[in-house]
Amino acid sequence: MRMSNLHHFTEHHRYCVSREFGLSHVDSRMLGSVYQPMVGAFAISLYRLLFEHIPAEAIGYSAVEQQRRLFMTLGVEPNEKGRKYLVDQASRLEAVGLLATCRIYMPENDDYMYEYELMPPLSPADFFATQHLTLLLRDKIGKFAVLSLREQFWNREPEEWSRRSIGKENISLPLYDIFQLNTHVIEIYFLKNIH
Repeated sequence: MRMSNLHHFTEHHRYCVSREFGLSHVDSRMLGSVYQPMVGAFAISLYRLLFEHIPAEAIGYSAVEQQRRLFMTLGVEPNEKGRKYLVDQASRLEAVGLLATCRIYMPENDDYMYEYELMPPLSPADFFATQHLTLLLRDKIGKFAVLSLREQFWNREPEEWSRRSIGKENISLPLYDIFQLNTHVIEIYFLKNIH
């Protein structure tokens, strides 16, 4: 979070949270086992707190509130030291791709409002294929711990599959082989509002 003046980031400023995803068990495990060693437990607590602003079964935006809620819930003093600490924790989440922070200027009251946009944790396959994140994790917990952690996320294929040379054929049926869509009338209004 680029913040040149901490008076622009106080407990009095308003904020909202947005997210377009839910968290699975694998996502929660990635947050605790992989992301937490990189960014720290406090940053992950901030992420989870922001996530809970929107009901688990929904996506979209939270209500607009004063940042006092964040400071109080996290036990951060609303002073310069506390503001710097909260900015640093948010910046850690931004650096690993879990958060994007936007500052919105509100001309009617000549002040700023903040939007915290949450991003989902990467899947194990995507995370361990991302070199800079894997290197950061290695720097935090060591090479052998990273290798061990990576192995814990995968279940091996059945042994009898790996011993034989088998031919794998995808026999799944596509959507149009099963369902008939009414394509005679395409509702432009409906399609525009889906996106």
